[in-house]
Amino acid sequence: MTVGKYYTNIEKTKFKWWFVVDVPSGEYDKFGKQKRKQVRVRGFNTEKEAKEAERKFLNSLEGGKVELKGDIIFRDVINFFFDFIKNEGKYEKGTIKNYEGYFKNHMQDLISIPIKKLTPAFIQTWHRNLYKKGVSDHVYNGCLKLLKRAFNYAIELKQISTNPFSELKPVSIPKKLRNRFSTKELKEVIDTCIEAMPEFYCIFCIATLTGMRLGEYSAIRPCDIKRKDNRYVIYVDKQITRNEY
Repeated sequence: MTVGKYYTNIEKTKFKWWFVVDVPSGEYDKFGKQKRKQVRVRGFNTEKEAKEAERKFLNSLEGGKVELKGDIIFRDVINFFFDFIKNEGKYEKGTIKNYEGYFKNHMQDLISIPIKKLTPAFIQTWHRNLYKKGVSDHVYNGCLKLLKRAFNYAIELKQISTNPFSELKPVSIPKKLRNRFSTKELKEVIDTCIEAMPEFYCIFCIATLTGMRLGEYSAIRPCDIKRKDNRYVIYVDKQITRNEY
């Protein structure tokens, strides 16, 4: 960012002022790194006018009034989001691992694409290519969830103004009924637990007969088990997450 003067006649007796600002060019090299260019604006009568114009131009850049979204590519958006979820403690390790897998295995064709080129037609082609590769509906929905969250986070950071994936709908996947143990099979499993792992018999029965999940029955305390009307009741008001194991 520079303000300077230039001569307007051969004798160098008259001059005016200009300012020059370094901005993204919207073009990228083969490694996906953005190129930059200089914008030079001339014709100001005084140094004060040039500085005032320069300040307004920079404010326009910061306020998003000048279209420079070419400075942000797909990989930038995803990397900022990964940095956020890995350091803020708001996402489970399993979720982060899944997101990293979606990005590594299904989004490499997008990493160097400028955000302004993520048009509905471009996204539709990417979507079609996923299914040509045999990607399941479950994986597609996972990719879409990552994309929506990452680009919404980029909007929060004021890197972009709109989410190009916001209108995409997840695929509806019918729920499958899981196989259930019969009473005979359940008794055989419990008997096996008594013989092979007696130390886990009590907690295994609780999990089996109540349907509690690992994080729920792992958090049970003696004070959570209460007697009520000639029977015992377990109150669960906490569960242990994976980070606490």
